[in-house]
Amino acid sequence: MFENALAICESTFGPGHPNTATYLNDLAGLLWAQGDFDAAKPLYQRALEISEKALGPEHPETAASLNNLALLFRTQGDLVAAKPLYVRAVAICESVLGEEYQDTAQCLDNLAGLLKDQGDFAGARLLYERALKIREEILGPEHHYTARSLNNLSSLQFVQGDFAAARPLVERALAIFEQVLGPEHPRTITVRKNLSILIALDG
Repeated sequence: MFENALAICESTFGPGHPNTATYLNDLAGLLWAQGDFDAAKPLYQRALEISEKALGPEHPETAASLNNLALLFRTQGDLVAAKPLYVRAVAICESVLGEEYQDTAQCLDNLAGLLKDQGDFAGARLLYERALKIREEILGPEHHYTARSLNNLSSLQFVQGDFAAARPLVERALAIFEQVLGPEHPRTITVRKNLSILIALDG
């Protein structure tokens, strides 16, 4: 269905239209989810090229394409290739959207996760805390995206061995997920397991 939609879009709007980039991202996302990274990569790259040319290098859609390609590189373990893409996406979100949008928080989250993978815990913490602050302010303290930020920050504290600091964050995240998503949601179950591990380690 995605392939058919992409073909129709290319025929109707042209290969360089932003709508074509959207369908390229959609198809690439499906291939990525299936683990076919080699097939997804050129689609993400083409979508990024279209966004840059049709919408401009500072457009939010360009930032989204940068994030998509960076995620692919990160999944493949190529953190060196992913980092400049994430950095550029953050710069676009901050300059164009400001700190009043969920997209900015997501860009910060993405870069923070990569910094964490690289062992830059101080840098990751600053970005995770900024993302949490944005989400609390624009989405509210009980939103599930706020809970994601809490869980991310908790996971960073866990990696650093600061179980006492990590525990209240994951407890708050779990309470939100249970309330908003339900006690049997996969994300809720995962966070509940995380809390169980922390309790065992923290005593």
